[in-house]
Amino acid sequence: MPFLKSQKLDVVRLQEVLFKDISQIENELNMKSSSVAMKILNDREEKTPFGLATFSPSVVHVESAYYTGHKKKSNLQTY
Repeated sequence: MPFLKSQKLDVVRLQEVLFKDISQIENELNMKSSSVAMKILNDREEKTPFGLATFSPSVVHVESAYYTGHKKKSNLQTY
């Protein structure tokens, strides 16, 4: 975090971020975030989503679309 903070960036985009760590990163950078889950890790006691997170001083709107099912009969789900 010290490096990112020293750069005084307008936007920070991180990949493979554990969602349980997002609030700590927001506090460290003094920014708000939007995130998109790419996978859910199955831990013994809990399921932990992780994916992409975008941090900026103002709120960022993100809309996600996931394709599920068979290649020829896929369904588009928007979250």
